[in-house]
Amino acid sequence: MRYKGARIFFKNFPKGLVFGAGFFIAVIACFYTYIYFVSDSTVSITNPLSNIDWHESSVENRIKTSSVILLVEFVKDSNSDLVPIVDEFLKKDKDVTFYYQKGDIYLPLSKTFYEHAHEGKKILLLFVGANAQNMSSMSVFNDTVGGLGDIPISKIRQMVSN
Repeated sequence: MRYKGARIFFKNFPKGLVFGAGFFIAVIACFYTYIYFVSDSTVSITNPLSNIDWHESSVENRIKTSSVILLVEFVKDSNSDLVPIVDEFLKKDKDVTFYYQKGDIYLPLSKTFYEHAHEGKKILLLFVGANAQNMSSMSVFNDTVGGLGDIPISKIRQMVSN
């Protein structure tokens, strides 16, 4: 008798595993369906200005809402390699967390900036929020920022000081 019970157990055990695995997959599928199609609660943790369309806002509004405005310049290091160095803070709010100082190497630039880099090339970066999230990075040519409608750097300095 005992031997027969073991045979029944091993005959039905794989069927139970398959049923359990199928049930588990169905529960997970229902959960993801609920999250992506039914749930209407959304959380924005990446954009501190989620109620403002950053790229559609005016230049003045971008300058005003930026917590850090930074100029980075490509300079040659001792190996004659071009490296982006923090050149100037045009704006830095007092309660903002930002880990770079003037003279630091600023590596988190897109590949495009490195591909078109030359000695003296400058990049303007706009950050928002208390944790300084980079919202825009734009090339500077002849002390004007093309990504902001060819606004001169001196005008940005003036806007920040007001």
